[in-house]
Amino acid sequence: MSAPPCVKGDEVIVRCLGAKFTGTVTAANDAVIVVLWATGFSAHIRYNAALGDWTLGGARASITKEAAAMTKRFRSMNWDDPAARLELMDRVGVDEYNRLFAEHVDRTTVATVAGRIIRPVNTRFGVLFEVRGTGKAFRTQEEAEQYARENPRE
Repeated sequence: MSAPPCVKGDEVIVRCLGAKFTGTVTAANDAVIVVLWATGFSAHIRYNAALGDWTLGGARASITKEAAAMTKRFRSMNWDDPAARLELMDRVGVDEYNRLFAEHVDRTTVATVAGRIIRPVNTRFGVLFEVRGTGKAFRTQEEAEQYARENPRE
């Protein structure tokens, strides 16, 4: 047996067959690690003594506690740079990218009006206030809030 590389509550990245998944460890012992994915599904990663490694569905799996470190590292990232965002997605995978981007949106939200998130975004026209989910952005926060009031989220 091998000691698990994580403990209950850790945010982990699991790599298996070229794919990357992020989730939270809900249980861990010498034989099995249970990871809850963001989708609500869970996976049992088992220790295979014959391989001397952890496996997911019979395939070798690596488990790292990189998620927390990545979150800190990418807080200072320029989210307005499409090339940087693509590079991040390539490096960490779609699930982790979506988690990091959602965290960025939460941190940069300046108001929520009528169920609509309003946040500043850098554009070629300067800083505008985006009304999430509408495809609209405005010069001032007040204009964005007014638009959100007139177009509430259903």
